Amino acid sequence: MEFEVKPFIYTTKMKELLQILLLTVAFTGCQNHGVKKADLSSADSVLVDSLFKNYKEESSQYIFMYQTTSPKHKEYLDSALYLVEEAIEKGYSKLYYFELGKLGILAEMGEYDKAVEYVYSLNKYEYIKDYPYLIVIKNRFKAMQCHAKNDKEGEKKYLHKIVSIIKTYIDNHKKEILEYLQSDDPQKLSKGDYMMAVATYCHYTMLLYGEEKAQKELEELSSAMSSIAKQFFMFPPNEDDLKGFYGY
Repeated sequence: MEFEVKPFIYTTKMKELLQILLLTVAFTGCQNHGVKKADLSSADSVLVDSLFKNYKEESSQYIFMYQTTSPKHKEYLDSALYLVEEAIEKGYSKLYYFELGKLGILAEMGEYDKAVEYVYSLNKYEYIKDYPYLIVIKNRFKAMQCHAKNDKEGEKKYLHKIVSIIKTYIDNHKKEILEYLQSDDPQKLSKGDYMMAVATYCHYTMLLYGEEKAQKELEELSSAMSSIAKQFFMFPPNEDDLKGFYGY
């Protein structure tokens, strides 16, 4: 299949695509906790898959009802959180689906301190290689809390921390990352080891500095990017970015 390169326009669909790609990269290589399929019989594995699906559908339904009713009813979020926590406790989560779901619900509730505390509890799990994923999202929640309080200085402080943390990772893998960015293969770009680092670095740099100033900060990376890579990474974040948690 040939890919046609078109002028890039930021859309909600592209934001959704980025979120899906980031989550896929983040957790494809993770060790699943709870019930391990390798230790299950075929019948038990099917049962766990079925229970995962049931909890996913029911909790998603409560979240959907919360999002589509006016005025919003917090009880729907309470119910979704109860189901998500029960699924985690019983070991029905796969690729951290419910753990991320819990963080998303806590963000919607404005329970930023609880979200940070929960992130600390995830330290025993493995993520993508040596990418500092948990440290990034801890600081994201702190930035979100400042944003909710209209604390511009605090928000900028934590965004700066995030950018600095990711930049250190990129500097430690610069040769490999610059080679990776030269690819014009969408499959390689979307599944590469460095996809999360580049995507989040571009994202948070633009969030911190604004699109125009960020172009200068990102010049070294962007100059190495193929036209396809630029479509993947070089677009501004949504202005409401810090009002929710999207997995990164």
